[in-house]
Amino acid sequence: MSRIAVIDIGKTNAKLALVNSVGLHEITVITQPNRVVDSPPWPHFDLAGLWAFIQNGLAKLQKQYGIDAISVTTHGASIVLIGENGEAFPMLDYEYSAVNSLSDSYAQLRADFAQTGSPRLPNGLNIGAQLHWMLTTEPLIRSRLASIVTYPQYWGYLLTGERASDFTSLGCHSDLWNPYARDFATTLDALGLRSCLPRCAARMKFWARSNRPWPKSSGCRHIFLSWLASMTAMPLYIRIFYLRAAVSR
Repeated sequence: MSRIAVIDIGKTNAKLALVNSVGLHEITVITQPNRVVDSPPWPHFDLAGLWAFIQNGLAKLQKQYGIDAISVTTHGASIVLIGENGEAFPMLDYEYSAVNSLSDSYAQLRADFAQTGSPRLPNGLNIGAQLHWMLTTEPLIRSRLASIVTYPQYWGYLLTGERASDFTSLGCHSDLWNPYARDFATTLDALGLRSCLPRCAARMKFWARSNRPWPKSSGCRHIFLSWLASMTAMPLYIRIFYLRAAVSR
């Protein structure tokens, strides 16, 4: 596998880079601003716009160069709630300060630092605080909620139809992961959400088949998918080094 499409969703910009994994250099890069939509029910990221950007970019790269593998990396402190029909609820902007209004009640629910290693952070930087605030503010969501996925795995879900969690995302000051037990933290039990998170693994691999929307437009029938989570701040060549090691196994 030499041509790897790296889907890199940062807080400010989204990037789709085609990288040669042999020489560790970028072949081409497509970028787009990542905007926050300031509308009800809360300030949220434009997931539909990002998905259109990803699909169109993958189709363009596949047609012009060909794609052997896909890697997904995103900013942290984000999680996506998925409804019964597979739809995503608006993904809260983790910098939204209104989350602080329920800090006292959330303090009674979150696991201790000794269990998670997560410090208490402001706004929605703790994913557990986001979940508590969203489900308290919009309680009807709970009855329509089917699953919750970490942000890189949301894009994997759209690409493949598979839902999964990832402990490199959950372990990043989310309040949701117990690294000592290698299991979900008791915060999820207090929130009543443990059953909503799919299985957790460091790296998942799926075959994206032709019944998914983007392969139809790109002409690509099977794509090997691997992902790295919460690594946006790492230099691209380091991330590709890790990816090259992963896909060579």
